Amino acid sequence: MDAKSAEIAKRAGLGVAGKFDTDLYGGEDDNAKYATSLPMNTEESEMEGERALKAATSGRSRTSYGPSKSAYEDAKGPEVDPFAETRAQRISDREDEYHARRMDRVISPVRADPFAEGASESGSRTYAEIMREQQLDQEKAALTKQLEDQKKQEMDEKVKAAKRKAESASASASSSSGKPSDEEQPLKKRGR
Repeated sequence: MDAKSAEIAKRAGLGVAGKFDTDLYGGEDDNAKYATSLPMNTEESEMEGERALKAATSGRSRTSYGPSKSAYEDAKGPEVDPFAETRAQRISDREDEYHARRMDRVISPVRADPFAEGASESGSRTYAEIMREQQLDQEKAALTKQLEDQKKQEMDEKVKAAKRKAESASASASSSSGKPSDEEQPLKKRGR
């Protein structure tokens, strides 16, 4: 029972200072035996002291209360976009060359106003002239594509002819040696 009575005595009673609000009621402060600040790194504190001294001796008053320029320079690093991987792609980023041509298309060619004062006939184009120009452009593109296809077809024919010639040369060489070619040899069985 002695321990229980000692515990009751430690509790706060009327008119007796307890272990709470020692600033208001007085008494012994339990926090006084603990350290209230931590020691700083000596190199960093010396550098900060030098910076503060330079700022104080510069002779001008501070116009802002934010971090100093040196703090910004210390915090500056490589600019990296953290959302680059998750950013939504635009439709134009996913387009191939064929679909990207729509951006190069001329929707409405420049025309002169026929009712404007001082409009000269030499610089104006009519609807019929514009349509003829567009038809010529389409025919030119079709002919260019046809020529490219012909060149590609000729190259394919040359490659095929060269392959046939090489195969016939190798077939005649293998038949003259009396040894069957790779295609004619039976496959060997694997031993286990």
